[in-house]
Amino acid sequence: MLLSVSLQQIINQARLQVIHHPQHALMPVYRQQIYHALNTEDETVDGRTYKHLAISTARFVVPFWQQVWPLDEMPNGLLYTAECFLAGKIDVTRATANAENAWQNLEALGSAPNNFTARCAFHAGHATLEALFAALDRPPFNNTEIDEHTTDADLDPWTSDTALWASTAYAGGVWDAESDLKKRLGFWRWWLDEAIPDACLAAHQSFS
Repeated sequence: MLLSVSLQQIINQARLQVIHHPQHALMPVYRQQIYHALNTEDETVDGRTYKHLAISTARFVVPFWQQVWPLDEMPNGLLYTAECFLAGKIDVTRATANAENAWQNLEALGSAPNNFTARCAFHAGHATLEALFAALDRPPFNNTEIDEHTTDADLDPWTSDTALWASTAYAGGVWDAESDLKKRLGFWRWWLDEAIPDACLAAHQSFS
C-alpha cells in the first residue's frame, strides 16, 4: 500500500536516525511523529492503523515468550482479545478485564526473570498487553510530553509504546549488556519498512 508523502518522509527520517544512533535505538519523538501521522490520516478507517500496528508488532515477538513459557498462552490470548474487540465481537468490559488480569500476571513475573532470555520473554509478554491497551484506545505514550531530547530512559516504562517493548524483547534493552545492536537495527528497519505499510493495508481491509 502506498503511504502518504508526509508519513513516508517521517519514516525516512526515522530510518536515518536509527541507523546513525550508536545503539540503533529509535528515539521516542520519531515514533510519536509516526503515530500522529497515522492518526491524522486515519479518518477513513476509524483510527485503526495504529491499533493494527500495535497488534502486529507484538505478534512479531510472541515466539520469545513461547521459548520460555511454551504452555502459557497469555500473549496470544491478549492479541486475540484485541482483535475481537476491534471486530466488535467482545465489549470493552471484557477486554479491560482481560488486560487487568494480564497486568497482574506480568507484575508477578516482573521481578522473576534473572537471565537474558527470560527478560526478553517478559518484554514480549508486555508488548502484547500494550497492544491490547492500544486497541482499547489508550494513546501512544499515554499522552506523555516528548521532545527531540527525550530518550526512552526518561519515560516511565509503563507508559511506553508497544514498539519499545517489542524491540526490547527482540534484541534486549539498550541498558542490557547482552543486547544485540544488529538485531535492534533489524527490528526497527522491519517496523519502519514492513510493519507500518502492512498495518495501513490491514486497517483499510478490516474497515471495508
